[in-house]
Amino acid sequence: LILLDLNMPGMFGLHALKEVRSNKSYSHIPTIILTTSTFAQDESSSYKLGASCFLQKPQTYRELLEISSSIARLWLKQPKQVNA
Repeated sequence: LILLDLNMPGMFGLHALKEVRSNKSYSHIPTIILTTSTFAQDESSSYKLGASCFLQKPQTYRELLEISSSIARLWLKQPKQVNA
């Protein structure tokens, strides 16, 4: 599983996504965009470049735990965790 932010230092996330998808060694790996962006164009571009999922970063620590747990259950086939 690869988690990418669109606003990474040194390389824009969509460029990194394009690189991942064009590399046969990594192209099969599920790639989730986890970003603060609210722009529909960023979401659309992410899916066009092969993102598996596009999620907005959570605002609180509790939401971060919830989204992390959901990602693990959905993409890593982890069992649901009880409140951490």
